[in-house]
Amino acid sequence: MELVRDPLLDAVTALASARDEITVCAIVRRAARELTAADGVTFVLRQGSHCYYADEDAIAPLWKGRRFPLESCISGWTMLNKRYAAIPDIYADERIPHDAYRPTFVKSLLMMPVRREDPIAAIGAYWARNHLATPVEIGVLQSLADAASLALNNVQLNTDLKAALRQERDARESAESSNKLKDEFLALLSHELRTPLHVINNWLWQLRQGTKTPPDVLRKALAVIERNTALQARLVDDLLDVSRAAAGKLSIDSKLVDLGALCVTAVDNGQAAARDKSIALDLLPGDSPRIWGDPDRLHQVLWNVISNAIKFSDRGGRVDVHVARNGPRAIISVKDNGPGVAPDFLPHMFDRFRQAEGGMTRKQGGLGLGLTIVRELMALHGGTVSADSPGPNQGTTIRLEFAVAEPPKPGSEVLGEALRKLSPVH
Repeated sequence: MELVRDPLLDAVTALASARDEITVCAIVRRAARELTAADGVTFVLRQGSHCYYADEDAIAPLWKGRRFPLESCISGWTMLNKRYAAIPDIYADERIPHDAYRPTFVKSLLMMPVRREDPIAAIGAYWARNHLATPVEIGVLQSLADAASLALNNVQLNTDLKAALRQERDARESAESSNKLKDEFLALLSHELRTPLHVINNWLWQLRQGTKTPPDVLRKALAVIERNTALQARLVDDLLDVSRAAAGKLSIDSKLVDLGALCVTAVDNGQAAARDKSIALDLLPGDSPRIWGDPDRLHQVLWNVISNAIKFSDRGGRVDVHVARNGPRAIISVKDNGPGVAPDFLPHMFDRFRQAEGGMTRKQGGLGLGLTIVRELMALHGGTVSADSPGPNQGTTIRLEFAVAEPPKPGSEVLGEALRKLSPVH
């Protein structure tokens, strides 16, 4: 005995295993045309206040790929009114936009909403002759719409599940990466804190030997101890600043600051470190805009950027500092001609616990917190910091951007107060 094929059952079975909208659309438009013997079928998805003609199977092109406001077409009408429309003569029905149908073969139609309580789509069957849909045609299209509703719900659930799994995986990978970075940072912290202590202890041991220490050796010992004590203090200060920033306790004392004067002081202070590596450190001619900020913290910001450029530049390199005004913004740029920064690391330059060169085999010392502190202090000043590197061995440019202070009106009390607050940058 030969089994009779049931197109509706086949379609419902196929829809139950569909996992994406494209598959649902294909199953629906093929089954709807076969079940209704229509000359054309379209599957319409609701997208906010519009309906999208996602797929079609017809004797001539209809509206596949086009979008229309819900109020302008019969598919939108069925979704808004939550009921089907069986129209034997489209040109006799005022709900039909007649001009849109004149270029088509359509003379009559049956439009069925998908998901009765809150329609999310519609299935349209079209005939090239005047035809009133029969109860059987209405019934099978309703059954197909119900199966499509379940299929679309499954698609959405499957999409949501994949998104949730992806988020969970990303969060786990991020946590693992963060823990790894913290472990590496703690190992580096231990190394960086012990190194100056070893140097200090070695010189103290030599000074305690009881023999008369030559003056030149004593001077060298004191210089080394002083330098390493300062290094230790700077490491501790950086840790405290990062800790305060993380706790939201980092603060500034704002005054009117001349950025030109700030840059002059910072470049002067950096000359000794630059000379040690035969690096040319220059302040290029530029503007001298004023901003509201904390002079000490701004000097810390600029020194961190300049010292970072010197540290990572090769001997004989150069570092240029430039300050300019661009409308309401003031920009300090620090450019070096060093090894540059890899494109994949640029977005992470200012992150905590992130360094382009990791591990104990790094060429440069330090905790790598300087640029993180720069980012936090710039945020407190309402400014931004960014980095750019054209490529390997093409250097790096750090840009510090601030809002320019509006000049007070001459003779006003505000001017007097601003001048009283303006203090030289140390």
